[in-house]
Amino acid sequence: MVALGLCARRRRDEEPGVEVQMRALGGRGDLVHVEVHGDGIDHEALDAGLLGRFSQCNGSQVGVTVAVSARLQPALQLGVEQQQDMVPRSVHHQRGSRQVTLEAGAAEHVVVRRDEVEDRAPMSLRIGIDRGGAQRLDRIGEVGRRGEVGVIGTQHGGDPKDSSGEGRARSRFRSRPGVGRHTGVGPAVDLDSERAALDRSRDAVESKLERLAGISGGGADELADEYIDAVVRGTVEKLQQELVVFGRIDDDHVWRVGLYGIDDGAGDQLVVDWRAPFAGGFYQARLDDPMGLDRRVTYVGSIVDLFVEDFTSGEISGTSPLLGELARSRGTEMRTAVATLQSEQDELVRLDPSDRLVLRGGPGTGKTVVALHRAAWLVYNDNRLTAGNILVVGPSDKFLRFVSAVLPTLGEARISQTTFDRLFGSSNAAGSDERWLTVLDRFEADIVRPAAIRVEGAPMSVDDITELTERILSRALPLREKRKVFVDVLANRLDRKPAVVREAIKDLWPAWTTTQVLKKLRSRSFLSDLGTPADLVDAWLDSDEDGVLADEVRARVEGIPVAYGHVIVDEAQDLTLLQLRAVQRRSTGLTFVGDDAQRSNPLGIGLRGIADRLEVRTEVMATAYRMSAEIADWLNDHATANGIDAVELVGIRPTGVTVREVDRSASVGELIDDLATRHENTAVITADDTWIHKGVEYDGVVVDTVGMDPAEIYLAASRAAHELVVVR
Repeated sequence: MVALGLCARRRRDEEPGVEVQMRALGGRGDLVHVEVHGDGIDHEALDAGLLGRFSQCNGSQVGVTVAVSARLQPALQLGVEQQQDMVPRSVHHQRGSRQVTLEAGAAEHVVVRRDEVEDRAPMSLRIGIDRGGAQRLDRIGEVGRRGEVGVIGTQHGGDPKDSSGEGRARSRFRSRPGVGRHTGVGPAVDLDSERAALDRSRDAVESKLERLAGISGGGADELADEYIDAVVRGTVEKLQQELVVFGRIDDDHVWRVGLYGIDDGAGDQLVVDWRAPFAGGFYQARLDDPMGLDRRVTYVGSIVDLFVEDFTSGEISGTSPLLGELARSRGTEMRTAVATLQSEQDELVRLDPSDRLVLRGGPGTGKTVVALHRAAWLVYNDNRLTAGNILVVGPSDKFLRFVSAVLPTLGEARISQTTFDRLFGSSNAAGSDERWLTVLDRFEADIVRPAAIRVEGAPMSVDDITELTERILSRALPLREKRKVFVDVLANRLDRKPAVVREAIKDLWPAWTTTQVLKKLRSRSFLSDLGTPADLVDAWLDSDEDGVLADEVRARVEGIPVAYGHVIVDEAQDLTLLQLRAVQRRSTGLTFVGDDAQRSNPLGIGLRGIADRLEVRTEVMATAYRMSAEIADWLNDHATANGIDAVELVGIRPTGVTVREVDRSASVGELIDDLATRHENTAVITADDTWIHKGVEYDGVVVDTVGMDPAEIYLAASRAAHELVVVR
């Protein structure tokens, strides 16, 4: 992302005003963001998402920063090294219903009257760029067909912790069949109408619940009755959730998009489920490609404001719904982000169900959001899957508690969530060593000892036994099933009963169980006979936990106990090769998300390693939505200085609150008490508990670095959303 910074200074002549100049700040990403700061503006009156980087402009200046997507650069010919192309054409400043349009007198300069940026003025700015490129960037702003960047409105005053703003996302979109481009003005947009529409939709939900209450059975047989009852129960469970609507899209009809779909009982669709293909227009339409739509309206909070994008005129009005969500208190549980999914997140959520996803995202980029919302999307869009057929695996119980409300809120409470320890049992480094694969291969190769046999007088030569066992052993079956096939083939060829055959081959092909194999693997002599490296033998015999090695043995001997339609793994950077194999055995539908910079397991193969083994590319997310730009910049500097394999973060929410680094003379208790006066959810993270905070987020964090290595400091610091203090 190229950030276009405008720092304005007072003119020295008598005319009240300031001079605005464009300059490049660098970076990359997918957002348009505008900051307003400087002398004469009451920053408390501005929405927290608009607070500027004060270091970029001094106290006598008014500054604006616009971040422009790298995808826009070819169209706009923008780049850090091409500053001469970053020129404004006009600035629109709007207060209330009044708007002043100021055309650039020279290529690099715009004059804004000082009295138009007075104290506590609600502001809406629009920066026009002298290129005709058009690309939808984000709901914060637009680059329209006329080359204008439509920018946010701001709220008057308010506490960021009280914000309840909601936004929207983008997704793949298929136009409604038979709907063309409608160029009329369309239905009016106002708060009262939208609130009334929500009331009608919720009334329709209540009516449908009343009708469903009287339905039971009615099928052709008992099995049909059970199916009907199950469908009714599932529908009732969904409708008992409060209906949340995010906004609407207009063509020749108004289509409102919400948490789930509902009709009025007479064929009129009042709300479209956010996961439906048609609802994709709400997320994906843009000014240069409206996808048959005339308008998009996004609700802010519980319909306290409207963000309206008119695709026919290119006009944008209202307050950005994303800003309040970015600035809010993080709370003790993750909230659903279905109303604020960003374009890069939504595209990954809506990948084809057959696609295997490996996502490498920096802290705060929304990788967990992608994983959980993809789970809900898959249930709706893949007919092969049910909620009970999807498994989500997280790093710890603390993490699962943090995200526990997301899937139920999305209506998919039946999706299973667990940890690796609970799924496979506790593991250790020795039991996760990938050299076990070679050892177990040797065990399987030695398990069958071909020899001539005679079953109740019926003979079979050693050559025939060798040929048959080699053919059966090559099949992709567990050993127990292979042995069963061997017995059945011999019984058929020799015309003998299977029980008699099993007795005859007990020395040729022993009937191993998982428990027996694991017990033998605790024998030093047995391991030595298999050529197990001495250091692995010593480490293994000193440990008590079988964990994922037991799962590997069970899969080879007996097969896997449960298979899933899709498995989603969060914090996947710590997966060992044996854990990856365990996941692959359970499903062909796979999603892995994580951050290599937060790797805590030295045996973890990392996201790139997973992608290489799955033969897919690694997707990368770098836009730091959750944390302030100041914290993102600090993490980038820390990673660079210490050689940490981190995604370079793009901060899009400057707050003016710098990261504080204090010496050991400061009291950690006093520091956290100070943070608690400004934030609801705070934490002190020390060397003793660093890794249990992985995947969890807080408003403010004090990092006590004693005993921490650089990677642990990075992880601990990345838990902060709004304010970070590092004690050296």
